Amino acid sequence: MNQKRLRQMYGSTPPGFEQRVRAALSAEVPRTRRCVVPRRAALIAALALLLAGAAAVAAFHSQVAAYFGWFYGDEARQRLETGGAYVPEETLYTPDAAYTMEEIVRTEEGLYGVGRAVPAEGVVLMPGDAQAEDASALDPDALTPLPGAPSYLERARTAGARLVAVKVTPRALGAPGTEETPVETAGYLLFPLEDGSLRFAFEIPAEGTAEGPAVLTLWVSRWEIAPDGVPLRGGEEDTYAREAWHVTVSGDE
Repeated sequence: MNQKRLRQMYGSTPPGFEQRVRAALSAEVPRTRRCVVPRRAALIAALALLLAGAAAVAAFHSQVAAYFGWFYGDEARQRLETGGAYVPEETLYTPDAAYTMEEIVRTEEGLYGVGRAVPAEGVVLMPGDAQAEDASALDPDALTPLPGAPSYLERARTAGARLVAVKVTPRALGAPGTEETPVETAGYLLFPLEDGSLRFAFEIPAEGTAEGPAVLTLWVSRWEIAPDGVPLRGGEEDTYAREAWHVTVSGDE
């Protein structure tokens, strides 16, 4: 799967879905960036994952198949359902949040994963590519801010909590005990859930993966947002930090 193929996949959306995406774009919902595809395509992917919701998870056995299959279509969903599914249930604990990898699926087209970040007490989480003034929860049906949903900044002020922006990005992959290979091409996103947690997801095309057991390294980045909405990243008040998270990927199919 080359970059041209990735752009073609992300650019192909069902006609009925386009109307919802336009509505979401006009509503100024939180946006995340992907390192491969245009920002608009990344938003479409993020919204598609959000749409999956509880109904989709109930319909499919695999969370990965539910999320990515909703965007790519039934054919992709079926391929993901027959791929090598692995539930690592590995959790990284930081002072800001607990990050849990809920499922990873490997197919001939690549490696796909979904997980969840749950904030620590006294912390409000925000996707690293969102704005502090963005709504902190979305309506999964209308793809617009939930009625009455406060902004991230408002939620933090009300709770007397720290507002922390985070990112979870694939960085390297390799067999256990060997030198890791940097991930050159990958897709990633985060979006907010109503309970204050964040859903994160990623995909790595096949040329960036290998068969057999592997160790996936993700970078978990964080920085705080000041009470006036200014990111404290760089300068004298820099709060940026990054931690490597090593997740085992089973080689079983």
